[in-house]
Amino acid sequence: MCALLFCQYSISQKLRYIFIFFLGISMLCLFSHTYAQPDSAKTHEPPPVISINLISFDPAVGDLFARLAVTWPEHLLTADKSLKKDAKLIEKFSTDDSILQINAGSSFSAFNSMLKTTSEVDDAGSQFTYPFDEHSARMHIFLEYNEKDKDNTFITDCRKCAFEGFSITRNEHINPDQSHSFEWIISRSLAIKIFSVCVNILMIVIAASVLLMAIRILHSQEAPQISALGFVGGLIFAMPAVRSLQPRIPPIGILIDYVGFFWAEGLLIAALLIVLFCWVSRSHQTQPNEEAESSLDEGTESLLGEDTE
Repeated sequence: MCALLFCQYSISQKLRYIFIFFLGISMLCLFSHTYAQPDSAKTHEPPPVISINLISFDPAVGDLFARLAVTWPEHLLTADKSLKKDAKLIEKFSTDDSILQINAGSSFSAFNSMLKTTSEVDDAGSQFTYPFDEHSARMHIFLEYNEKDKDNTFITDCRKCAFEGFSITRNEHINPDQSHSFEWIISRSLAIKIFSVCVNILMIVIAASVLLMAIRILHSQEAPQISALGFVGGLIFAMPAVRSLQPRIPPIGILIDYVGFFWAEGLLIAALLIVLFCWVSRSHQTQPNEEAESSLDEGTESLLGEDTE
């Protein structure tokens, strides 16, 4: 019946009624959203903020050092900046101190809200794949009150979750009990990866060039100079110093050594053996030539002396 009556209206009237209908629906939705949360919006108080400061990471030991600091909102503090109720800051996976007790009533107790933590990575001390090694560490942070208060919510601040030489990825999860779980994935920075690869390429290029020089000496049928032995031998003992230029590199024996350093040392040792063989086998050939040259020089000097007289 309504549809038949609606069809009898003109097009302008139909458009007018459609516009009024949708305008009423929009106003109804707006007022329902506005009045649905007035009390919660007014009574909501800001939660505490836990700032996470990652200080450093020791890959040889596998320890991730951090500081947790709580910033308390004003509604939880008294006039003398003490807490209105006792609180505990807990980090479940810390191998150092795990619990910080903050007592209410003592003046300025809100400023004594820092916990130093030490988290162990899952593969402590594993650096075989340097500089492409990757480590992960976990944190589980609680904030509890001694009173029967179920509102343990807090937010985290990770603006200081970084340190030099490493790239850090953070995975955060809020649990049903209002605690926060973190997984830190730590890897070397891109600059260190590029620099390490370039150093190893440089070592191989230098060693290969010296080996080519030794092969040319082998095919030249001439005795090498004694200085060539010192040059090649010096490079063999200089390569470990070049290797140590890589930032925070572990001791010898990691994967990149098998790709670069060991090959460079092997090529230099081969070059030294070739030059040493040529010097030992051909050094006697230079002695007659040197004696002939010295006698020729003496004869020339004597002739020049007679001419001058």
